[in-house]
This record gives sequence, structure tokens and C-alpha cells, in this order.
Amino acid sequence: MTLIPLVGLLIFTACAGDDETQLEPTPTVTPTPAVSATDETQLEPTPTVTPTPAVSATPEPTAAPTEEPTATKPPEPTPVQEATATPRPTPRPTSTPRPTATPEPTATIEPTATPEPEPTATPLPMPTATPAPVYGFVTGSASTKLSASDSAQGKKLGNSVAIYGDTVIVGAHADFAKGTDSGAAVVFARTDGVWTEQAKLIGEDTSIGDLLGQAVAISGDTVVLGAIGDTPVGTDSGAAYAFARSEGVWTQQAKLIADDAGPGDKFGSSVAVSGDSIVIGTPSETPTGTDSGAAYVFTRADGTWTQQAKLTGSGQAFNHMFGWSVAIDGDTAVVGALNDTTKATNSGAAYVFTRADGTWTEQAKLTASDGALDHKFGRSVAISGDTVVVGAAGVKDKGADTGAAYVFFRSDGTWTEQGRLTASDAAAADNFGWSVSVSGDTVVAGALNDTAKGPDSGSVYVYKRTGSVWAQEANLTATGAAINHKTGTSVSVSGNYLVAGSPGDFQKGTDTGAAHVFAAEVQ
Repeated sequence: MTLIPLVGLLIFTACAGDDETQLEPTPTVTPTPAVSATDETQLEPTPTVTPTPAVSATPEPTAAPTEEPTATKPPEPTPVQEATATPRPTPRPTSTPRPTATPEPTATIEPTATPEPEPTATPLPMPTATPAPVYGFVTGSASTKLSASDSAQGKKLGNSVAIYGDTVIVGAHADFAKGTDSGAAVVFARTDGVWTEQAKLIGEDTSIGDLLGQAVAISGDTVVLGAIGDTPVGTDSGAAYAFARSEGVWTQQAKLIADDAGPGDKFGSSVAVSGDSIVIGTPSETPTGTDSGAAYVFTRADGTWTQQAKLTGSGQAFNHMFGWSVAIDGDTAVVGALNDTTKATNSGAAYVFTRADGTWTEQAKLTASDGALDHKFGRSVAISGDTVVVGAAGVKDKGADTGAAYVFFRSDGTWTEQGRLTASDAAAADNFGWSVSVSGDTVVAGALNDTAKGPDSGSVYVYKRTGSVWAQEANLTATGAAINHKTGTSVSVSGNYLVAGSPGDFQKGTDTGAAHVFAAEVQ
């Protein structure tokens, strides 16, 4: 169907309608060619003319035709199209309107993030820690006997002993490798629980009567042996020998002699070593009278040993025998003077020295709280950290020479007596405390004349510290011990092992000697 243009329609409506109302004249508009209803083409926009709004003509009602049988039905008049029926031409804009500026977007305030709740970690079950095994020495436990491959009557192996980790040193001061009583020491090492002889140490220039091995000490791969009969500057002036181990081989590193050595000093009567420091006792030195005694400190640098200091105690005098026993741990050294007279004649004392910047000073003089005549406090000494043990073999609890040992503890530089140790089966003449050793919270004391396995068979006593209280843990006797073996003449403890010397063992004849190793057991 063809659409009638709007202009034409308006004219037609104005003329044909019955409406008496006069329409306002309509401006003449150049007619736009009719566009087919099916034509999808966009008309060219025409200039905008603001038309006067047309009044919509009221379409005539369509009468319902009456059918006349003979008459032909006249065509219905074309209904008047409403103005909206014909699309109005798209007006051509007179000017392209400036597009309204898009306003800058207002900054969106990010909402405060609600923190997600931290997931509650489900605790993993903590594995139950396996408690470290607790070890202790047990009364009645067996010992491992150490004997030299060349054992022989009279060598007195075990007169001195020392242990460090898996290495044991046993002195045989009466060995005759270089002549009668020239002396020697035997090294034993433990591998896979088995102790075997590793070396026999002999001084390069030792000779008859030197008594090398009268005293022994070890620290790591360093061993020092005392030779009180050596004669570098006269009879019994004494010397000490330092040995070092490399890849299982021991070699002599130095022969040590005091700068002011003299005849009869017996330098080397006692020895101790800690790392690169050695302390050597000279109880017969005469700085303040005959046998007043002294001790010497040597240090090692680049394999060379040199004397660092000479130690003497405050108040020492004639016959005090300062240096009868010595011990060292790091920068602290202890020196025993068994004949000191502070409490009474031969009551004894021990001196503590400390080193700072290479200089040694006396820190304390220790005496027993019950020191008395002939107690011989200081016959043996030992140190481990802030703990010092002093043997007093002459204490008379059960009679002459019953013996005891005293423990001292250092706190803030002050030493106080912490415990007095005695044997549970103490008896006169046992000489408990003839030898002592300490490692951490364990103290060992030898009683060489104890009679557990016969007269002078000897015993070793072990004490454990809990808090600040000391209690006896075990009483040990050597496997195969017998009369006159004198087990406990020397003792040394390191961790879970201790060694005791039995110089009177007679496996190859009188005074052949041996040493016994005891191992702590899991409790």
C-alpha cells in the first residue's frame, strides 16, 4: 500500500472533513518523494523546520454497509491515516550539538576490606620426643683390662692414667725401654667399642732413672708426660715431653724445661693440658724455701711451645710442696699444696689461678672447712668448668688416712665449698682421695688401699651431682682385682667412661701393672 505524504494528507483532511474549524495555514514544505514502506534506506535529513502541530482530523466513522442484493458494494473510503502512521522525515540538524561533557567519574571509595578471618591452624600433633638415655656407673659392673703388649714385671703400668674421649694414656714410669726406670707411656684407642694399643711413647733422649710417665695428661691429640728424674740441668731437675697425634701417628713435639730449672726441682711431678696450654708442677722448687714449690705454664703457637708463666701461691713457704698436683681447664688452673699449714701442719691447700690477656693471677686459695693436721688436702686436684675437686687422703673420719674429697663451685668469681665426699664403706687407711677426677656432674675418687677384694686391692667411687647436691652413685672394683693391685692409684673420667690404674697388678709378675676401663650404663 502506498502511503500518502503528510502534506497531502493535511490538505486533504482540511478540505474533506466536516469539521468547521479552520486550520492555521501550514507552511509550504517541499514535498519529499514518497518512500516505499519496505524501503529500509535512511532518508537524507532535511533542515529542521518547526511545523505547527497539526490537529488530528477526526476520522469519519466507518458505517456498517447495508447489503443490497443487486447493488455493488462501493469501495470503502481509504481511512484517514493518523499522523503517526507516516514516519516524519528525520530533520537535518542545523548544527551538531556539542556533546555534553561526560563528567569525571567521582572517585569510588573502595569499601574497607573486611579482613578474612585467619584460618585457625589445626596444630599438627607434636611427635613425642624420645628422651635422651640417662647413663650412670653401676656398682658391680665389669671392667675392661688394658695391658701393654710388652708387659713385664716391675714396669708399674697404671701408676698414672688419663682419658679423653676414645683415647686412654697409661703411664709406666718404671718401664726400661731406655734403661732401668727410664719410663714410658702406652696409648690405647677405642674403635667400635674395642680398646686396642695404638702406640708406646718414649722420649727421644730419655735414659736410666728419668721416670718418664710419672705423670700423664691428654687433651685432644696432645699428650704430656712428666719425667721427674730427667737431668737437663742436674740430678732430678726434671722435664716434660709433649707428643702430638696426626692421622693416628704420635710424634714428640717438644721437651719442656723450666727457664729457671735447677737440680732437685723434680719438674714434671704433675702435669695437665687443655688445648694449647700445659701446666707442670715442680713441688721441690725453692722460691720461698726448700720444697716450697712452683708451677709453670707453657703455651703452643704454630707447633712451638714456650713458657708463659711461673705460678706461686700467696703465703706459701718451706715444705708446702706447691705443685704436688695440677689441673687446667681453659683459662683456669688449679695447683695443690698438700703440706700447706693454713689450718694446721700439713692440712693442705689448693690455689686457683685465672688467665686474662696472657697474664695469670691468683683468684682464690681453697682450704677444707674442717681442715686439720695431716689431712693432706691438695694431694690431688681436678677441674671441669666451674667445678674443682680436691682430694685429702689424710682425713681421719674412721681412723688415720680414711680420706675424703671436697667439691668447690665458682659463681661470679667466688669459690665456695659445695660438698664433702666420703666412701659409703669408709675405713681407716683406705686413702680415699689419693686420686680424683671430674667431668661435668660426675666426680671419681680413688681409694688405692681399700680392701674390697683383699688388702690394698683398691676401689673407685663415683659421685653424681643433682642440682647442688652430691650423692654416691657407685663403688667399682676391677674385674680380677686382688691383693696389692692398688686399683685407684690413679683415676680419670671423660663422659661415660672412666679409667683407673692398677700398678700392682701381677699378671706378668709383681708390679706388672694394668689399667681398667669402666663404662656407664643406660639407667
